[in-house]
Amino acid sequence: MAFVDWSPDLSVGVASIDRQHQRFVELLNDFAAAVTAGRARESLLETLTELAEYARTHFAHEEDLLGKTGYPGYSTHRAINQSFATEVEAMLADFRSGKWLSTTTLLNRLKDWLINHIRKVDQQYSAHLQTQKAA
Repeated sequence: MAFVDWSPDLSVGVASIDRQHQRFVELLNDFAAAVTAGRARESLLETLTELAEYARTHFAHEEDLLGKTGYPGYSTHRAINQSFATEVEAMLADFRSGKWLSTTTLLNRLKDWLINHIRKVDQQYSAHLQTQKAA
């Protein structure tokens, strides 16, 4: 059983963003599998690093689409993305330095953020991008 399951209620109706969100789910599930398997810290660090790097790639794509289509909430959305990117970088730094004693806590924090971000923040631009026929 997956730690996070992709479901239709997570779709924003934009194929490129939905694919990226699905990749986030895969990376989160990879991290959960590594935690469950008790893999070495290096394996966990590699997976968490990939998740952080993918967040930057995703946010850049998302912000590009929002900017090009004149999304009215662009600045707010960009600030939310940047805030989370900063938080993930801090989590990664803390993990590298051994401050994260519980990988389960870290994993749950990432899951909560992803699900809440898609459902509460990304859904706000869904109709706009669909109307603009954004890829």
